[in-house]
Amino acid sequence: MTQAIAKKPCPFNALDPFKKDLPHEERQVLSFAQFHVSGMGCAGCESLICNNLLALPGVVSAEADHVRQWAEVVYNPELTDHQVLIRAINLAGGNNPSKYQARLVS
Repeated sequence: MTQAIAKKPCPFNALDPFKKDLPHEERQVLSFAQFHVSGMGCAGCESLICNNLLALPGVVSAEADHVRQWAEVVYNPELTDHQVLIRAINLAGGNNPSKYQARLVS
């Protein structure tokens, strides 16, 4: 007889979204970027990635979808760039730096 292994709930599902007051200079010039992000498995992963992105100067908004494996970012290109955004996504995995892998799509 095989015992069923109880699946542990994702500890990140309880993350609150990062709240950000946007200074005027962050909203002056805006660009849009979309990334393919591998490694997301739940809504908690989405929150980790969005919060990591929103913590960056110049990021105005961030959305992620673990089902479609993408993230969209509105940002000020005078304050940040694609490489910084990719690094923030990839580092959202914390102790597991290879958990998320982002690639610029558009």
